[in-house]
Amino acid sequence: MDVNSGFFNPTMLLNPTADPLDYAQGDFNGDGRVDVLLIQSGSILTFLANGTGRPSSVSTQITQEANVISTGDFNGDGILDLANLAGNGILSTFMGNGDGTFRAAITRSSTAEEIDVGDFNNDGLDDIILKATDRVDVLLSRGNGTYDSTTIATGDDYATAAIGDLNGDGDLDVLIGSANNDFAYVYSGNGAGNFTEQTASIMNITAPRNFTLADLNNDGLSDLVYEEDSTNIAYAFNLGNFSFDNPVYLSDVAFEIDILDVNHDGYLDIIASEGGGLNSLINNNGQSFTSMTLDSAPTSKQGGFMDANDDGVWDRIRAHSGGGVGIAFGLSKSVSTVSN
Repeated sequence: MDVNSGFFNPTMLLNPTADPLDYAQGDFNGDGRVDVLLIQSGSILTFLANGTGRPSSVSTQITQEANVISTGDFNGDGILDLANLAGNGILSTFMGNGDGTFRAAITRSSTAEEIDVGDFNNDGLDDIILKATDRVDVLLSRGNGTYDSTTIATGDDYATAAIGDLNGDGDLDVLIGSANNDFAYVYSGNGAGNFTEQTASIMNITAPRNFTLADLNNDGLSDLVYEEDSTNIAYAFNLGNFSFDNPVYLSDVAFEIDILDVNHDGYLDIIASEGGGLNSLINNNGQSFTSMTLDSAPTSKQGGFMDANDDGVWDRIRAHSGGGVGIAFGLSKSVSTVSN
């Protein structure tokens, strides 16, 4: 069969003019299906999975500069909202309407260029972490699109930051990578929105980028995935007590790193989006990873996963390099024959 790589069928065009800058995925209309959202200049475009194989779409017009996005429930109504961090540092919070569209943005200024979302004080409202070059701020949600801000780190040249539970206490912590001294800082959360700097033990980490924290071996601790020096993806298992095993280096490089259980075996896999296509590092029962090409069609980093036709296999909505957005259907045979 003539397929891109043995995993995705050739893409079916959904929107010939869309030109996304970033994407997010989640259930934006509360029907239990995972949807994909794309942000572009002037609008938010949400593709809603409906089981037919051709998702419907709705759009929200915006005046804010589109750039980097993340999702969360910032007002506690059970509907996913959207946070957009513009290139000039302006943070825009768009409250979701529950149908894939969003209300007008509530904005605040910052100097940040990286964003992550989680509930730091366990009040049921998602909060935000903003990483700038010289500082990292935690924004605790007030439930109305505004935030109480606290600076937890300052003074270094910070390259990347991510949130996860690093010590298994159920509270979110913050891991920050330095661009200067090849070091990672850990700030442990107490579940009330306060953080204490800890001594992190991550060996042989060099020029880190794109920190991502996820439990790769199902032990209840967030493990680290990152890009090193723009040349390799690496992962390090969390040993507890804010220490990590030596990084394991993989040959893949990426514009962006995502985490997804590609083959539905209960272990999270690593997705590497790059200009030459899309690769997955298949998790072998939490012990090692095997590289697999998902989509060899040249594309930029933009894309997101949904099960568009209810066949139990992930499909991918992605941007074409020549413009427009399409959907590439997953092949169930390829998924089922991946071994661990």
